[in-house]
Amino acid sequence: MTPKERAKGLVVQLQKLTLRNRPPVIEAAIRDAENDILARVSERLESQAETLTPASAAAIARELMHL
Repeated sequence: MTPKERAKGLVVQLQKLTLRNRPPVIEAAIRDAENDILARVSERLESQAETLTPASAAAIARELMHL
């Protein structure tokens, strides 16, 4: 294994460790944000009067990315 490959492996391990050791407050904030996003997507999709097509789904996704 080259030094560069070992370094990349270490970075991946450190990132996983960092993600596992998040304080509960940060985890709760992330869950709240995810739930908010899912609620907005659900509302938007439920309000669609027409059948969802790939093009309309892409438009909704673009719109929601800017929220």
